[in-house]
Amino acid sequence: MSTSRTSSTIHSTSSPLGEGELDFPDIIAAIRESGYDSWLMVELDNYDGDPKAAAEISKKYLEQLL
Repeated sequence: MSTSRTSSTIHSTSSPLGEGELDFPDIIAAIRESGYDSWLMVELDNYDGDPKAAAEISKKYLEQLL
């Protein structure tokens, strides 16, 4: 997710998992270390591309990590 600040407003743009700035391998490792064993949700608010394609990209990326 990238952000930009214009005066007092913050604009953010979502990206499919693996295409943004977050370190998902470390995030997944922390989730595993915590003992969490339930659902993971992916949200693509403010994504400008095709939502179905983004969901497929994110799903494939998560399948590789899990």
